[in-house]
Amino acid sequence: MSSYLLRESASSLADEIKRQPGADRRPLTDRLIEAYQRGHKQGKDPASSWVDAWENSLPLVINALVERGLGQVEVLIEYGLPHTNADVDVLLAGVHPGSGEPSYVLVELKQQRTATVHPERSVAVDLGYDEWKLHPVRQVQKYCQYLMQYKAVLRGKPERVAGAVLMHNAHDEGVGELFKLPTSDHGRLYTMDRLEPFRKLLGARLAPRPGGEAAQALINSPEYEPPKITDVNLDARMGTSECFQLLDEQEVAHQEVHEAVRRVQDGGAKEVIIVRGGPGSGKSAIALELRRTLALEGWDVVHASGAKALTLTLRDAYARNAPRGTNTKLKKEAIRQFTYFNQLKERGENGCDVVICDEAHRIRRHSISQYTRREEREDPRPQGRRDHHRGSRPGLPAR
Repeated sequence: MSSYLLRESASSLADEIKRQPGADRRPLTDRLIEAYQRGHKQGKDPASSWVDAWENSLPLVINALVERGLGQVEVLIEYGLPHTNADVDVLLAGVHPGSGEPSYVLVELKQQRTATVHPERSVAVDLGYDEWKLHPVRQVQKYCQYLMQYKAVLRGKPERVAGAVLMHNAHDEGVGELFKLPTSDHGRLYTMDRLEPFRKLLGARLAPRPGGEAAQALINSPEYEPPKITDVNLDARMGTSECFQLLDEQEVAHQEVHEAVRRVQDGGAKEVIIVRGGPGSGKSAIALELRRTLALEGWDVVHASGAKALTLTLRDAYARNAPRGTNTKLKKEAIRQFTYFNQLKERGENGCDVVICDEAHRIRRHSISQYTRREEREDPRPQGRRDHHRGSRPGLPAR
């Protein structure tokens, strides 16, 4: 069942966003802080960025709904995405004014007045934090896609979901670079200069009718389990849809590798990109999505690992459900595409376009085995070099 910090209709929250004389915060903000503390051990306080969003950004959403006569729309604050630690800042649940079907709007709230895009990474933006973050429009687009994959009520029904980023402190000129990323119904950017289009979006997606039934349908909707490696068909012919939905820092890492490959194609120097993250943080999911998406672009991609069980499992998944008469061919392809670190030397220089090293902590100093020739044993080449890489990029923290 879905989690959220607070759920009520917009009209019932309208009075709580009014500032009280002498109070430091709005009543709704204090209520949300108390709800957060109750849900965490030892009364942990929410991050200051969350409190700022509740105090300064959330009222704009609620007022926009009430002003358009949408007070009966259900407002779910800090709606948790299934199987992750990610939260949608605000999820609005109601009825579509045209179809009469359930309709949902995901809204990400950003406080920044300015933002710039990384010169080499189109989805990495500087929002004033200590590290580059995922472009907020891509962030909400991925959140929409994630819900459509894992919530049964939305599976195969993309028209039921819309996404928006609200940067109410920013003018268009201060975040102009953010508009370069392609938008969609699942993600558009709205600034101080675009508050009226934001209100129109709400009116186009939500009718002036009670949203409680739609909210409950989403909350109670069965949730699909995330795919396991053994469940994924890795054959490139079957790879037009995502194996794993990547979110936030995972998507930043995924896109950075794609753009690095394009830079090399355009004549740039070869690059090594390291994705860091604890156990269970999704590094293998990033690796397999990279293998799939790069292969779809026509690159010769090799997935390498030092783990025998993982490699054998991936080979089996690649050849699974092979059409009649192709099983032997696919098994040979699988051996080439999923290999071990100590076998990479057999390919020679430029033996493939991209090498994805999964479980890279298993890389050893040398690739010597009982079959290694004597002359190579005496002067072995290193299996992995640490003296020339472009840099590290964080993966997700361990969940």
